[in-house]
Amino acid sequence: MRALLLKLRPPFGARADITGAVIAGYAQMGITALVNILLVPLYLDALGRTGFGLLMMLIGLSAYAGIGVLWLFGGLTRGLGVAFARGARDEFAAAWAAGKWGVLVGAGLVAAVVSLALWAAPRLIGDDAQQIADFPLVLGLFFAQLAVSWLYGIDRLALTVSGRQTVANLLIAGQQLLVGAFVYLALALHGGLAGVMAAFLASHVAALAASSIIRRSLLWKLAWRSPFDPMVRGELRAMLSRQGTAYQLFGMLALSLQADILVVGLIGGSAVAAEFALVWKIAEITIQGLWRIPEAFQPKIIQLDTMGHVDSLHHLLRRVDWVMLPLAVAAGIAYALFGHWILELWVGAEHAPNNILVYVLAGGAIFWLSLSRLPILTGSATGRLRGLLPLMATEVLGKIALTVAMIGSFGLLAPLIAINVMHALGVAYGYRYAMRRIVHKKGQ
Repeated sequence: MRALLLKLRPPFGARADITGAVIAGYAQMGITALVNILLVPLYLDALGRTGFGLLMMLIGLSAYAGIGVLWLFGGLTRGLGVAFARGARDEFAAAWAAGKWGVLVGAGLVAAVVSLALWAAPRLIGDDAQQIADFPLVLGLFFAQLAVSWLYGIDRLALTVSGRQTVANLLIAGQQLLVGAFVYLALALHGGLAGVMAAFLASHVAALAASSIIRRSLLWKLAWRSPFDPMVRGELRAMLSRQGTAYQLFGMLALSLQADILVVGLIGGSAVAAEFALVWKIAEITIQGLWRIPEAFQPKIIQLDTMGHVDSLHHLLRRVDWVMLPLAVAAGIAYALFGHWILELWVGAEHAPNNILVYVLAGGAIFWLSLSRLPILTGSATGRLRGLLPLMATEVLGKIALTVAMIGSFGLLAPLIAINVMHALGVAYGYRYAMRRIVHKKGQ
C-alpha cells in the first residue's frame, strides 16, 4: 500500500489533479448513493418507520452538529491551503495539530449541549421515539462516531487542500463500503438502532486508521503537538479571531441550509421526517453530485487567490459556472419527470408519494441549490464572507418561516415550496451578484 501511495504522490507544488478529483468524487458519490439506497429498505424493515425517522434525524443532526467546530473548519481550510501554497511546512503542521485539538473540544461541547437539551425537553425527538429503550446507548455511540469522524475529517481536509483530492475521495468511498457491510451485519444480528450507530463508529475508526497511514505517505510528517505549543496556540487564536467568528456564522448558515430533514422532523415530527427523507434523499444525492464539480476546484481557487491572480480566478469561476448551468437544468427536469418511478423502484409503490407536484418541486430545488454552491464555496475559499452572510441568513430564516407556516396545510410539500419560493424571489440572483463582488473586491 505504501509503495502504491508513493506512486500517486505528485511533486510539491504540483497543480491539483482536477480530472482525477472529479472522477474519484463521482465514484465516491456513486458508492455512497448505492450504499444508502440499499440500506434504506433494510432500515425500514428492521427499525420500523419510527426508528427510521429517528435515524434520519440523527444523521441530519450529525451534519448540523458541525456547528461545534465551524469556527475551526472554515479558517483551517483557508489556513492549510495558504500554508501549502507558500511551502510553509511548519505552519501547515501547526494548523493540522490545531485542527485535531479543536475537533475534540467541539465534539465534547456538542455532546454536552445535545444531552442537556434532550434532558430538558425530551419531546424534541418525538413521543414515539422516546419509547426506544436503548436510546441513551444510541446517543452515546452517536457522539463517539461524531468525534472520530471529525478527527478523520482533518486528515481528509489536509489531503484535499494539498491537491490529493483523488485519494481523499477514495478514502470516503472505502469508509462508505465499510458502513454498508457493518450496518448489514448489525441489522442481521438484530442490533437495532444502537447496532447501526456502532457500525457507523466502527467504519469511522477504520477510516481514521487508514487516513493516518495515507497522510504519512503522501504529506509532510505531521505529529500531534501540545495545544500550548506557540505555533498551535497562534493558529487556534487566529481561528477564534474576527475571521473565525465570520466562519462560525457562515458554517452555521451553511449547515442550516443543508439540514432540511432535521428541520422538517423538528417541525412535523419523525413520521413526517421519514416521508420527506424518502423524497429528498435521491434529490440530495443528485445535488451533492453536482456540487462535486465546483468543490474539485477549491484548492485551485485558494491558490489563485493567495497568489493574487485575479484575472485567472475570474476566468476559472466563469467557466465552472457555465458548466454547472446546463447540468443543473438537466438534473432538475430529470427528477421532476422520473422521480416517482425511481422512488417506486427503490422503496416500493406503498412508500412512494403519489403527488407528482412533490417531484416537480424537488426538481426545482435541485436546480436552485446546485447553482448556489459555487458562490458559497468561493466565499469560503477566499475568506470574503461579508456579502454572503446576510443572503444566507435570509434564505435560512425565510425557508424555516415558510415551512412552519405551510406544513399544516401542505405537509410534505411545504419545505420544497419554501426552497423554490426563496430562490425565485431573489436569493438565486443574490448569490450570482455576491460571487461577482468577491472577485471584484480582490482586484481593487
